[in-house]
Amino acid sequence: MLADGVDIRTIQLMLGHADIKQTQRYLNITDEELRRAMTGVWERRRQLRLSASSSQPGTDDAKASGQ
Repeated sequence: MLADGVDIRTIQLMLGHADIKQTQRYLNITDEELRRAMTGVWERRRQLRLSASSSQPGTDDAKASGQ
């Protein structure tokens, strides 16, 4: 699944693992592969947050005025 582009956090949730290290052992991936996979997750979440906050009316005005 990981090789097909499925998010490692999604795999973790599907397998019911509490710790990402459990998923890493199960998938037999290296620390470097885990780091790259998690970097992609973090980047996608950051992009989603940015797009969500820019699409909400008045969010830029509230930030600019300190509210």
